[in-house]
Amino acid sequence: MVQERTRIGYEKANDVIKNLQCLPPSGFRSALKDMVIYDLEKIYYFPN
Repeated sequence: MVQERTRIGYEKANDVIKNLQCLPPSGFRSALKDMVIYDLEKIYYFPN
């Protein structure tokens, strides 16, 4: 069950990062990508 949620979380994060490609390269786009990666690391490396 946990592995399934982890897999889905990574898939959704990858979808978000791919969708960010429609934005022009900028600090804003980089910050959004960094937020997605940070959230994944926080959730999956440091679970409550």
